[in-house]
Amino acid sequence: MVTVGHLERWPERLRSLPGEHGKQHRGSSDRLPGMSDALLPVCRKIPMANYELGIVAVAVDIASDTIARFVESVRQSVPTVSLAEPCIVTEKDVGSPLQNLAAAKNLGVKKLLDSCQTIVCTDIDILVPPELIDHTSRTASRGRVNVAACYCRRLCVDDIEPTRWRDWKGLPLRPGWGAWNGMSARTWLSLGGWNECFQGWGYEDKELHWRCKQKGIEIHDIRQFPLINVKGKQRSWRNQTATARNKKLYEDIKDGQHPSVLTRNWLDPAGRQRQPDRP
Repeated sequence: MVTVGHLERWPERLRSLPGEHGKQHRGSSDRLPGMSDALLPVCRKIPMANYELGIVAVAVDIASDTIARFVESVRQSVPTVSLAEPCIVTEKDVGSPLQNLAAAKNLGVKKLLDSCQTIVCTDIDILVPPELIDHTSRTASRGRVNVAACYCRRLCVDDIEPTRWRDWKGLPLRPGWGAWNGMSARTWLSLGGWNECFQGWGYEDKELHWRCKQKGIEIHDIRQFPLINVKGKQRSWRNQTATARNKKLYEDIKDGQHPSVLTRNWLDPAGRQRQPDRP
């Protein structure tokens, strides 16, 4: 799977990870242009449209070490399902500063729709715990389910020791609506993707969960997994004015002032509305 964004920012340490039997994957014949070496050791070489799971993360104006830490955590989680190359959306794809986080997430989801059975949207500043990817794939395959992190744990970057997952389960839980949302490709299409009426950052994740409930999509809470949010520098594109506007929009949507959000499909290339799902 082609990774969105410019890969030259990724450290050479990750670009040269050994592949199967100690061989380098660089230059293999089944690769697509722009594909990095970062996750090839855990990505099975299988035909397109047959990956069991793909991951989307937005990394606009994000330091390369943050991206590398995220990719390394995915690699070290050792998933057994077939995993597509992560789709990292950067400023090269959507510009800088980021104007619409929901649109950036949809861009990544759309790129994986035809190649992955399950698609996870997550944050770039998280650490993926062992077994979570496999659990997400199994659970999302049941049907209309969103495998979601309603809560996550938080650590400062200086406190990270990758072998302490068991200890991290005891950290306080914090709201994390957008930290991990995993659904089948069919469910993403049925839901319509992220609501691009939300500008900038904020409340697009809460609205996604609200729309899931309205459309009969089960929210499967994964708080038993120590999903870690790494506390770091505030993102430059977070605008408090836009966040306040998004909060009001979210409240108006819940109050029924924007009923079209339940029929609109932002994953449709034409952006057209569709008929509501049958019960």
